[in-house]
Amino acid sequence: MVKPELLKSFSLFREMDNDQLNEFTGYIQERNYAEGAFICCKGDPGGDLFLIKNGTVSVSLPLYRYDSQYKTIAELGRGNFFGELSFFDGQERSADIQASSDVELLVLSRRDYDQIVKTDFHQGCLVQQKIIAALVGIIRQMNETYSSAGFLL
Repeated sequence: MVKPELLKSFSLFREMDNDQLNEFTGYIQERNYAEGAFICCKGDPGGDLFLIKNGTVSVSLPLYRYDSQYKTIAELGRGNFFGELSFFDGQERSADIQASSDVELLVLSRRDYDQIVKTDFHQGCLVQQKIIAALVGIIRQMNETYSSAGFLL
């Protein structure tokens, strides 16, 4: 079982008290991946939110003009999370995620999250606020990247 202190080290859970954290610990699973392993691929069924306990992962997208070529759009490490898009909408994965090193992940399924929200709606709101803030940051960064690269001309 995941310890509440470990969850507190992630921004998603930082504002929760021990009772709230204990509610989540029973639902979170631990998974390990070796360097080079694919954690999920674009088009895979979604629904799980992944938190990086240790290690790093690469987020890549295919370049449609070139067969079998991919562009790494982000490197994520300890304390980061991924899978938030399909966690929210239940759609397929939108990118490939590959372990850049041996990686330890904490995984929360959407089904388990929904159970937690039924018990304590406030907890669910706290987690959603953090995920939305992260998504807004990603969108702002993309806007800056596209603007500075001349894509909008």
